[in-house]
Amino acid sequence: MTPASEQVPVPEPPHDTINNDAQVDFKSRVTVVGSGNWGSVAAKLIASNTVKLNSFHDEVRMWVFEETLQSGEKLTDVINRTNENVKYLPGIKLGKNVIADPDQENAVKDADMLVFHTPHQFMEGICKRLVGKVREDAEGISLIKGMEVKMEGPCMISTLISEQLGINCSVLMGANIANEIAVEKFSEATSGYRDK
Repeated sequence: MTPASEQVPVPEPPHDTINNDAQVDFKSRVTVVGSGNWGSVAAKLIASNTVKLNSFHDEVRMWVFEETLQSGEKLTDVINRTNENVKYLPGIKLGKNVIADPDQENAVKDADMLVFHTPHQFMEGICKRLVGKVREDAEGISLIKGMEVKMEGPCMISTLISEQLGINCSVLMGANIANEIAVEKFSEATSGYRDK
């Protein structure tokens, strides 16, 4: 029995919940898989929205294929220091809540929303490395142009992601240009999804 003079510490709620009058709400975590021109734009737009919406964690992780720049610095270090992808989207601030991560497994850890944007020819290898590493209840969205062509026939990238990772994957496509979207010019896109 605890003496009356001793305080018993009350555990804090988990970091992925908020407590409003005893109501606990889930906060989604978003990871962008890919950091080229369009992937960086996606991270910028997502990050600007997560800070406005209470249903999301502010931090947006972005998996970056690590490269050494001409300066000798690692690309992820430069992105995290300057909030800018100086190689693929120079001159555009991504947001201080975008965290570049060169470790694929760490980048997707705990994310329940995965936004994929890498060259289509790398997606099968990326998915194979991520099997068993993503949450079972994660939702995916593919911003990837192109499709995988195999001996059995063509395969949409969203289908490849769904089949390899066992998650639902929607698609966002449009006749738009990443640099124009980065500076918030008008664009249009089509989103396709299916119910589970």
